[in-house]
Amino acid sequence: MAKKFRLIPSVLYKSGSVVKSVQFEDHRVVGDLPSTMRVFSRRQADELVIFDLDAANSNEIDWGMVEACVENCNMPLCYGGGIDRPELAIELISRGFDKVACNTALFETPDCVSGIAAALGSSSTVGSVDIKEHDGALQIFSASGTKCQGPLEPKSFCRFVENIGVGELIINRIDLDGTMQGYKFDLMAELIEEAPMPVLISGGCSGDPCIAEAYKMGFDGAVMSSIFLWKGDSIPSLKNQLRDCVPIREVI
Repeated sequence: MAKKFRLIPSVLYKSGSVVKSVQFEDHRVVGDLPSTMRVFSRRQADELVIFDLDAANSNEIDWGMVEACVENCNMPLCYGGGIDRPELAIELISRGFDKVACNTALFETPDCVSGIAAALGSSSTVGSVDIKEHDGALQIFSASGTKCQGPLEPKSFCRFVENIGVGELIINRIDLDGTMQGYKFDLMAELIEEAPMPVLISGGCSGDPCIAEAYKMGFDGAVMSSIFLWKGDSIPSLKNQLRDCVPIREVI
């Protein structure tokens, strides 16, 4: 049986509201957290990843927000934002999350990521990697897209994240974030070939054709947001459009 390709909504949380950005800027309020979680639960998303933008800046997790997520959903949850020590990751899992996503910690405190993987297992340890193209190369960014970590060198990078315990990667094109212009697969083939763990694509999804192309490219899932907010697509409609060309979990 073919491994199922996952459709994963991405939720940004800031100042008490769900927001949406374009290229990591101009955050616009689009809803409240409990109702957003319930909508994606009813529409049977395969998973959901939430990024707490306030925690990413302050390293202070809003535990009330964490509780609201868990109480209002019935799907696997991944949390990103402000995780700077393994104890926070352990607490998040104990409160009902299934995975934690690390971004800045990958580069600034890799020992923290290793500690998370040792405590929770690699399957719960996600590397969230922000990239954008510059001068014909993909550059890695951290700190909410503000700090360049240098060029993405697929072979060495994949070995690095594997060695510190990362069990899954989210590759987010921040120069396409919120644009709905379609995924750009240039320069991605080597990353997919080298990665020993599942890789999810994020940034710029325009609908079912580019999701189908991501599956053919070798990605294991698509993380997306804007098409649900601005285009009117939903998890059931996407799965209906994809079922003949992509192995997906059927909506019951």
